[in-house]
Amino acid sequence: STSTAFVIDSNGKVGIGTSTPGARLGIVGGSGPSAWFVGTNSAGTSTDGGLIIDGDGESNDELFKIRADTNGGSSATDSDTKFIVRGDGGVGIGMLYPQAKLDIVSSSFPVLQTTRTTSLTSGTIGNYGSGIASGYVLTTETSGNMADGFGGGLLFYLADSGYNSVTTNAQARIYAQRDSTDSQAAIGFYTTNS
Repeated sequence: STSTAFVIDSNGKVGIGTSTPGARLGIVGGSGPSAWFVGTNSAGTSTDGGLIIDGDGESNDELFKIRADTNGGSSATDSDTKFIVRGDGGVGIGMLYPQAKLDIVSSSFPVLQTTRTTSLTSGTIGNYGSGIASGYVLTTETSGNMADGFGGGLLFYLADSGYNSVTTNAQARIYAQRDSTDSQAAIGFYTTNS
């Protein structure tokens, strides 16, 4: 039997490995990756090649989306979305409509894990390059001049059900706020949403 390697249908849709492309470009592969982008020049050395996707900046645009059929087939739907980048820059992992610049939803534990590897065995507090600086750097920046109370931090939410319901159930906060003339900020711990 024969298989379709390349086709342009009457609507201008291009199919690679399929005779019925479902979009302007449809690629159906066998074993291995269906597409592979490599930036090299004529000499075979690496360049700054890559993939650029342009959109008009609307939040309902789907600039990039990865779906995987939970049943192990090839009939994935939007409910099977694993990763998405929307037109407004929102990135969703495990969900279709991110409510922040990075939004992760997962039923497994842990939801997020980061690890810094280093050969350092000691460090000094406040030295970002030392072995002790192995966590996160959170920055809140203003275009004006900082005043008392300006800062940022972490908010912890609890919810019975429904992802969006967490927006009204802040239970605890850890903030770094400017206090008087101390530009280095003071840490504050809050155990209610007031």
